[in-house]
Amino acid sequence: RTELAYDGVIVSDDLSMGALAQYGSIEDRSLQALAAGCDYLCVCNNQVTSIKLIDSLHASSVLTRESKLNSARRREAFRSSCV
Repeated sequence: RTELAYDGVIVSDDLSMGALAQYGSIEDRSLQALAAGCDYLCVCNNQVTSIKLIDSLHASSVLTRESKLNSARRREAFRSSCV
């Protein structure tokens, strides 16, 4: 996000894809995506994994108050532009 000077919404591809296994666990991939500035994480076709991931992310320090507020601002601006 910083390197590209992009302040719009970023949506991940499906982080549960098998092809991404070489980049670590679903938690690792999600944390990397969040650290890179991703606003929406897609984890498809596995409700149990999604719930575990949410619990893991809540316990992580990657989601700072500032990053949450910045992401909320971008998401709200995106929603407003779609109406």
